[in-house]
Amino acid sequence: MNLQQLEGISDELDLIYSLFAEEMLQSMHSSDYIVMTINPQYNDSTSNMRVTEWLSSFCENQSIISNAFFYATFSEMVYSSSRTVMELNAFPRRDVIHRYMEQEDLPGIYYQREKSWRLFSYTPTQVYLITEMTTPVLVSLMFCQLDLQGLQDLILARVNLPDSEISVYNEEGNGILVQAGTPENVNPMSLQSADEEGMFGDYYYFVSEETGWIFLKPMGNMMGSAQVPFLIRTLPLILVVYILFSIAAALYISRNVYRPIRYLMKMAGSTSAIDSGNQNEIDYLNLVWSRSHEEREAQKRIMKEVSDDVVKQLLRDLIENRLDSNARIEDTLNKIDMLELIQGNYIVIIFSMVPPSDRTPNSVEMALYSRSIEQMLLRKEEAPYRIYPLTLRENALLGVISCDRSVSIARMGSYCDDIIAFIQTQVKDLPFGLIISKGRICQGLVYLTYSYQEALRDIQYQLQGSSEQENEGKTTEEIIYRARYYFR
Repeated sequence: MNLQQLEGISDELDLIYSLFAEEMLQSMHSSDYIVMTINPQYNDSTSNMRVTEWLSSFCENQSIISNAFFYATFSEMVYSSSRTVMELNAFPRRDVIHRYMEQEDLPGIYYQREKSWRLFSYTPTQVYLITEMTTPVLVSLMFCQLDLQGLQDLILARVNLPDSEISVYNEEGNGILVQAGTPENVNPMSLQSADEEGMFGDYYYFVSEETGWIFLKPMGNMMGSAQVPFLIRTLPLILVVYILFSIAAALYISRNVYRPIRYLMKMAGSTSAIDSGNQNEIDYLNLVWSRSHEEREAQKRIMKEVSDDVVKQLLRDLIENRLDSNARIEDTLNKIDMLELIQGNYIVIIFSMVPPSDRTPNSVEMALYSRSIEQMLLRKEEAPYRIYPLTLRENALLGVISCDRSVSIARMGSYCDDIIAFIQTQVKDLPFGLIISKGRICQGLVYLTYSYQEALRDIQYQLQGSSEQENEGKTTEEIIYRARYYFR
């Protein structure tokens, strides 16, 4: 077991947590969860059954999840994997929710998180994977308790051994899985003061960048007490053989192996690990390579996120006629190395939400609806198409769909029809109306505004069909605003 294997176990657990959290978030965007979240008075036995059944099935299908429950902050109701629904004050594990809310100081404040999930240690034996839904006000939480025995089995399977000396601690250094002969708790600050990274005292260690969890393993003894008499008797012969072998090995290593390794260590920027004698060169090079690879991947993810934001802002400027020349478009795309977007095919689809007539939704509810539609659009994204969701107004969302010129116009039109049919199917159970319109497919980014204007005219036509007198004398943009008056 070395540093690379400890890092591999940490990365695998982080990936598992991320996949679980993604599945939990997708369920929280379903119609049942959304209605329960934003409507405190809502109470439907069929919906309650579907939610608790999903929680129960999720626990049964995951070996490291023992139980789960969903908490809606507005209604203060808890839905459990034991197929029960009750108020927070009657919930047996309400102290877990209270402790988490008090620790984060979440109620009523606006905040941003780097990721949508985290691990929370209520006690050393009760660890929860938690996902949050915000708008950005916190509206709901989902808790999944980790099965520590299942976690131990997963680590054993990863190292492919019947037993493991690996101990796991949370970000505060409290023991979660502590093996015999390993300290119950560790001080995270003392690890930062270690002479060599990845080694502290008689232990190898690794700290997860995602969760802050600490993985610890003893280095092991070089000699057991039972071997001492045998070694004393055979020591002279061992010394003779060792000296002869060392001379031959030193010549071979220095000429064929060690010099290239030293050269690589020099390129890596440090030879202190070799000079101190506490670090295996191959392990060190593996660690350096792994970290440089992770840095490159992180830079690629950051560049992709930045590029998507730049493209979205460029599309918004095009739609709102804020670009004065094609040269500016080309210059912007050239800076993010995406000039191929200029020659693509584009189409605009507008989604205008019409609130129910029997009540007045609040801004949090409309933000949830808009976010749900945006998530549905992104779920339908598939190669060779790209989807860029843009928020028009409080009640209107715009989707720009692009693809390469090699894709036929008929195929792209069929893909857009599939998206519209999918969105209509998904929102039919939600308590609001949805008017959808699309423009024609335009060839070239500079003509995107024509597709947008045509979609606006189609919205105007649909609204005039339902209330022609109300729209009389209004411009196209004013008709898009008309849905906002339902909120007054």
